[in-house]
Amino acid sequence: MMRVTEDLGMFPYRIQTHQKLSEADKNRRKEMTKVLLDKIEESDTFLKNLWTTDEAHFHLDGQVNSKNNVYWGTSPPAEVAVRPLHSCKVTVWVAISSRGME
Repeated sequence: MMRVTEDLGMFPYRIQTHQKLSEADKNRRKEMTKVLLDKIEESDTFLKNLWTTDEAHFHLDGQVNSKNNVYWGTSPPAEVAVRPLHSCKVTVWVAISSRGME
Protein backbone atom coordinates (compact mmCIF):
# COMPACT_ATOMS: atom_id res chain seq x y z
CA MET A 1 0.00 0.00 0.00
CA MET A 2 1.39 3.41 -1.02
CA ARG A 3 1.73 6.06 1.65
CA VAL A 4 1.64 9.59 0.31
CA THR A 5 3.86 11.11 2.99
CA GLU A 6 6.48 8.36 3.08
CA ASP A 7 6.57 7.14 -0.55
CA LEU A 8 5.99 10.44 -2.39
CA GLY A 9 7.31 12.88 0.20
CA MET A 10 4.06 14.87 0.08
CA PHE A 11 2.37 16.52 3.05
CA PRO A 12 -1.04 18.15 3.56
CA TYR A 13 -1.06 21.96 3.44
CA ARG A 14 -4.02 24.24 3.98
CA ILE A 15 -4.36 27.41 1.91
CA GLN A 16 -4.53 30.30 4.36
CA THR A 17 -6.56 33.48 4.13
CA HIS A 18 -4.88 36.46 5.74
CA GLN A 19 -4.77 40.23 5.73
CA LYS A 20 -1.92 41.78 3.79
CA LEU A 21 0.23 44.03 6.00
CA SER A 22 2.39 46.85 4.71
CA GLU A 23 5.68 47.93 6.28
CA ALA A 24 3.83 50.90 7.80
CA ASP A 25 1.34 48.48 9.44
CA LYS A 26 4.19 46.45 10.91
CA ASN A 27 5.88 49.60 12.24
CA ARG A 28 2.62 50.79 13.86
CA ARG A 29 2.27 47.40 15.59
CA LYS A 30 5.82 47.63 16.96
CA GLU A 31 5.22 51.18 18.23
CA MET A 32 1.96 50.15 19.93
CA THR A 33 3.76 47.25 21.61
CA LYS A 34 6.37 49.66 22.99
CA VAL A 35 3.65 52.00 24.31
CA LEU A 36 1.86 49.12 26.07
CA LEU A 37 5.06 47.76 27.61
CA ASP A 38 5.91 51.25 28.93
CA LYS A 39 2.43 51.60 30.47
CA ILE A 40 2.73 48.19 32.15
CA GLU A 41 6.05 49.23 33.73
CA GLU A 42 4.67 52.63 34.82
CA SER A 43 1.53 51.36 36.54
CA ASP A 44 0.82 48.28 38.67
CA THR A 45 -2.90 48.58 37.85
CA PHE A 46 -2.62 49.01 34.07
CA LEU A 47 -3.25 45.35 33.25
CA LYS A 48 -6.09 45.15 35.80
CA ASN A 49 -7.86 48.00 33.99
CA LEU A 50 -7.07 46.87 30.45
CA TRP A 51 -9.88 45.57 28.25
CA THR A 52 -9.03 43.57 25.12
CA THR A 53 -11.50 42.83 22.35
CA ASP A 54 -11.79 40.59 19.34
CA GLU A 55 -14.33 39.75 16.71
CA ALA A 56 -15.07 36.90 14.33
CA HIS A 57 -17.00 37.04 11.06
CA PHE A 58 -19.15 34.13 9.96
CA HIS A 59 -19.82 34.41 6.21
CA LEU A 60 -23.29 33.46 5.01
CA ASP A 61 -22.50 33.05 1.29
CA GLY A 62 -21.64 29.35 1.43
CA GLN A 63 -17.87 29.73 1.54
CA VAL A 64 -16.21 26.49 2.52
CA ASN A 65 -14.29 26.42 5.78
CA SER A 66 -10.60 26.73 4.87
CA LYS A 67 -9.77 23.87 7.22
CA ASN A 68 -11.57 21.57 4.79
CA ASN A 69 -9.36 22.62 1.85
CA VAL A 70 -6.22 20.50 1.91
CA TYR A 71 -3.43 20.67 -0.66
CA TRP A 72 -1.05 17.74 -0.89
CA GLY A 73 2.42 18.56 -2.15
CA THR A 74 6.13 18.63 -1.44
CA SER A 75 6.01 22.31 -0.36
CA PRO A 76 3.35 24.74 0.87
CA PRO A 77 1.26 26.40 -1.86
CA ALA A 78 1.93 30.03 -2.76
CA GLU A 79 -1.78 30.67 -3.40
CA VAL A 80 -3.98 32.57 -0.98
CA ALA A 81 -7.76 32.20 -0.98
CA VAL A 82 -9.55 35.36 -2.09
CA ARG A 83 -13.07 36.30 -1.07
CA PRO A 84 -15.32 39.29 -1.79
CA LEU A 85 -14.78 42.44 0.23
CA HIS A 86 -18.43 42.78 1.29
CA SER A 87 -20.16 39.43 1.66
CA CYS A 88 -23.17 38.80 3.92
CA LYS A 89 -21.97 37.80 7.36
CA VAL A 90 -22.70 37.73 11.06
CA THR A 91 -20.12 39.30 13.36
CA VAL A 92 -19.52 38.15 16.93
CA TRP A 93 -17.68 40.54 19.27
CA VAL A 94 -16.30 39.98 22.77
CA ALA A 95 -14.41 42.05 25.36
CA ILE A 96 -12.43 40.57 28.24
CA SER A 97 -10.59 42.01 31.22
CA SER A 98 -9.34 40.83 34.58
CA ARG A 99 -12.93 41.31 35.76
CA GLY A 100 -14.43 38.91 33.21
CA MET A 101 -16.06 38.88 29.80
CA GLU A 102 -18.73 41.20 28.33
